[in-house]
Amino acid sequence: MTTICLRSQRASAADREETWVISLQAARNWLAKLLLAGINRRGLSDGDEPSDRREGIGNRTGVQHRLGGLGMSLATSQRQLRRADWFRRGVHAIGCVVSTPPSDAYLCPLCLSFFTKEQLIAGVLTDEHVPPEAVGGGRLVLTCKSCNTSGGVLDESMANEEKLRTFGKPHALGPLPGSATVAGIRNNGSIGFDGETFVIVGHPGQNNPTALAAHTESLERMGTDWFMTLSVRMERNPRRAAIGWMRAAYLAAFAVHGYRYVLQPAFGALRAAIADPDSSGFEPVILQGPDDGALDPLIAEVTEPAWLTGCRVVIFGPRVIVLPPWAAPEDWFATLQGHLTSAFPVNLTFVSVIGGRFPDRPMHLTDG
Repeated sequence: MTTICLRSQRASAADREETWVISLQAARNWLAKLLLAGINRRGLSDGDEPSDRREGIGNRTGVQHRLGGLGMSLATSQRQLRRADWFRRGVHAIGCVVSTPPSDAYLCPLCLSFFTKEQLIAGVLTDEHVPPEAVGGGRLVLTCKSCNTSGGVLDESMANEEKLRTFGKPHALGPLPGSATVAGIRNNGSIGFDGETFVIVGHPGQNNPTALAAHTESLERMGTDWFMTLSVRMERNPRRAAIGWMRAAYLAAFAVHGYRYVLQPAFGALRAAIADPDSSGFEPVILQGPDDGALDPLIAEVTEPAWLTGCRVVIFGPRVIVLPPWAAPEDWFATLQGHLTSAFPVNLTFVSVIGGRFPDRPMHLTDG
């Protein structure tokens, strides 16, 4: 049993671009790792080739290519077997919930459309990462290709939000687009910081070569009293990010509880918001817990307070998404929003429903 203190946070209107500046006074205990001009995406200059090719190691390269092809074939076979297994589980589960489903067909949990085994083989059904791969999630459920692809616009907003949240922490998700200015000379590229080490990468295509050379020279002359100004530019859309996290929570709950849980009327409004995240009418609710760690997903059942008993809770880092209990009415999310205006802060107590933190496959525990 776990208890955390929560506060309410609403997703504000879209903030298309945000720029914030950090001025850093250098100290001897900082390790600055500066990777500046002249680095392209391959890590080689335009005239270079990989070392094994320059050295004429043709036979070894051929073996590597063959082994690489074998690895791809094995990975493809594993993916096909996994999808076939998840398809079979879904077909059996929906047959236990719906009285007359189409024969041997899988129901996408997002758009509620049926798909046949032939469509599975054709790639119309895909592995869905929960949470998205962009924030470190793993494959968890089958969704149709259309729903998976359309979720990309939410994934991007979630990843940008998570990069900002983890910047400067040991579990930093990745670098941020931005610039570093030293002695008035600006270098555009990306900035990574894990709390100890800065990695500043200058992108040649975003900088004047003369300015980059001057920037490098100014770094070489820096003393102990130097300072660097970092400007980070990040496009943000809090509403899309919030609906994206709720989408991930919904799919996690589907993986655990199955169709019987997510087909109850309360989830209709959420599915509509997922399909059209920029439309009005649905207010996403993301509660805030302690912001002191990595994403580390968790799904559980609420035991206290009494007015939330039986609800499901899905946690992604500091984000806490509360989902309906069984037999919840159609307007449950709107009712929850009303409760939150006066009920916070609150201590939320919950217990695991699967004996672990998070599922790694569809379980369909309540579908029979």
